[in-house]
Amino acid sequence: MPQLSLAARVRTDTGKGAARRLRRSDQVPAIFYGPNSQPLMLAVKYVDLKTLLKRTSSENVIFQLQIESGQGSSSKTVMLKELQTDPIKPVYYHADFYEISMDKEITLNVPVHLVGTPAGAAKGGILQHVKRISRSPASPETWWNSWKWMLRPSTLGMQFM
Repeated sequence: MPQLSLAARVRTDTGKGAARRLRRSDQVPAIFYGPNSQPLMLAVKYVDLKTLLKRTSSENVIFQLQIESGQGSSSKTVMLKELQTDPIKPVYYHADFYEISMDKEITLNVPVHLVGTPAGAAKGGILQHVKRISRSPASPETWWNSWKWMLRPSTLGMQFM
């Protein structure tokens, strides 16, 4: 799997006005946080974030965040925890990047997509799709190395994406 990365820069301005100025200059306000690091306010280029999200096939994507600040640049392993979007327009308002450790287990929400037609529904029954998300504990190293299983339909008629 190709290594995904995203460039970000540290920002100092806070508040609604500063966020609006960032959005007008085609940037997305963001925050970086994690259990072993201090929260950092960031600005990410809108085009770069959109490109990263189009290149992925899952919501739970682990990638490298290149943070540029006055002291230099650093690289952190993160995943996109939350992305706030406009409900009508395709616009990103805010992104939360969560730092993960590759040696600790994390729990992810994995969307469940049904594939094919169940035998009962083909005979006139009604399918009640009760569970749309499954919580899955895994180590990030395992998740990172086994990305291909997300693309294969299973024999049980379910596909995890």
